[in-house]
Amino acid sequence: MFNINGPSGPTCRHERPLRDPNAKKTSNTRKSVPWTSGEHPSHKADKENCISTLFQGCNFYFNGRTGNVSSYYLIKMVKAHGGSISITHRKSRVTHVIATNLSGSKTEAVLQSGGRIHCVQPQWILDSIEKGKRQPEAKYVVCKDTTVATSGASFFEPQKVRKTSSV
Repeated sequence: MFNINGPSGPTCRHERPLRDPNAKKTSNTRKSVPWTSGEHPSHKADKENCISTLFQGCNFYFNGRTGNVSSYYLIKMVKAHGGSISITHRKSRVTHVIATNLSGSKTEAVLQSGGRIHCVQPQWILDSIEKGKRQPEAKYVVCKDTTVATSGASFFEPQKVRKTSSV
């Protein structure tokens, strides 16, 4: 069927093409990238376009939907005000998780961070920019620690009924 032009490649492993002994050997080592000693060029461009340092030191992770405002716009605004963006939810780097709701595992990670990671609504970014000052995260929190108020075990315990004497 394909014998008109011959086989397209070797038909068995012994038919590999021979290497030219005079050919230049290529090295498999990584090439030196000029910006490895400093910052990535895109980070320098972000710093040049900074409007303010409102979110300086903050690393944001966007989780899922962001409500009426697009995440693209929010990311652009965060970068314009000195913040940085993380594309993965790394506990060691992320300071703020922006979400409207969280899955159980991410909620657990935020609660176990001991307040190091703030999980806030997208409106927190917009209000902070509008007022020119970072707003308190507590007003915009997405997941609240309710274990102090009601634990799962105490919720399912039978209620004790107090008997009152009739007068």
